[in-house]
Amino acid sequence: MRKFLMFLAIIGAGIIVGRKGGIIPYTIFYATLLVPVLCFLYVFYVHCRFRIYQYMDQLTVIKEQVVPYQFVLANEDFLTYSYVKVTFLTDKSEVEAMDLNKSYCLLPGEKIDKKTTIRCRYRGQYTVGINSVITKDFFHLFTIIYPCPSYIKVTVNPRIVDIRELAAAPKQFDEKKRKWDLSADLIPDAEVRQYQEGDALKRVNWKASAREGRLLVRKYVDEPKTEVVLICDFHKEETEELKSLIYEDKMIETGIALANYFCLAGIPLYAGICATEEKQFAIYEKQDFETFYYLCCHTVFSEKDSLSKFVRALMGLQGGTHYIFVTGSLAQAKRECFRFALQLGIDVTVVLIRREVTKEERDAIDPRIHLYEIDPEQDIREVLEAS
Repeated sequence: MRKFLMFLAIIGAGIIVGRKGGIIPYTIFYATLLVPVLCFLYVFYVHCRFRIYQYMDQLTVIKEQVVPYQFVLANEDFLTYSYVKVTFLTDKSEVEAMDLNKSYCLLPGEKIDKKTTIRCRYRGQYTVGINSVITKDFFHLFTIIYPCPSYIKVTVNPRIVDIRELAAAPKQFDEKKRKWDLSADLIPDAEVRQYQEGDALKRVNWKASAREGRLLVRKYVDEPKTEVVLICDFHKEETEELKSLIYEDKMIETGIALANYFCLAGIPLYAGICATEEKQFAIYEKQDFETFYYLCCHTVFSEKDSLSKFVRALMGLQGGTHYIFVTGSLAQAKRECFRFALQLGIDVTVVLIRREVTKEERDAIDPRIHLYEIDPEQDIREVLEAS
């Protein structure tokens, strides 16, 4: 509207000059022409001279953790900045208790210091905080929008969702729940075996390791037998950046929640991560779970689906009466893995992370398989926790 009024003023002044001439009409005409030029030069000057700073107490955070955040708008000049507004990145994070429509007028030498908090919604690495800066002139004729000169990049680790009672767990496990420490039931034996990823360092037999030139750990007389095998199929299913981030976050959150549940329940678990790098190890105690959590934090999702080959190798190595698959698709190769496990007399649960599942896909699943569907935007407790 203001631009239209300025345009009408220029046209009107031009008409008056054309009809009457004279010093005053010409002065008005040149003044109306000069105003837009001065406004443009002013807003460009503010764009070049304006200063903005932002800070976070932590650059490595947990998903949904509320972290202190601060930003400073500064006028280090001799001119007043009539209109300055900042916009925030809102797709992956949220700056809390902020009026997103507020604009600021900064007098010469003035600073506006805002302290608030920020919350990251998804696991991964991405930028947060201020997205862009908007500057306008006094008459709001011109607007310059430019990206924030200094982004804040954070690393967001997955949260651990506590599930009180797992719907996906076999009912017989409810009677076997016990707290963390299984070490009281484990008696170290004189025999040793080669160190495997996930073994606690306290089990290492350093004398035998030095003698053999490789890491050896003590065997345990009553080492628990694996009852559950958890297979996390961390394979890319989404191509769009934000959707991929949400999907990967939910996949990892689900795998961690399941591992945490069985570990807290004292149920021996063998976990396999099928991603860019394949990892497999036993989870018997809290330290084992922490290793699993660390690997999940640093997992890079695989572009190539290798679940079928990985699972067949895993089944050949480990026992277990119950297999839980966390996956993002029901492809033919994966359905064959499920059937292969059923043929071995293993109870199979599939936790599917998908936005939409067709009737044809559901019908293709063996009815003996326990299927749980989780939307990437959904709270996993709504599906996994027994009511």
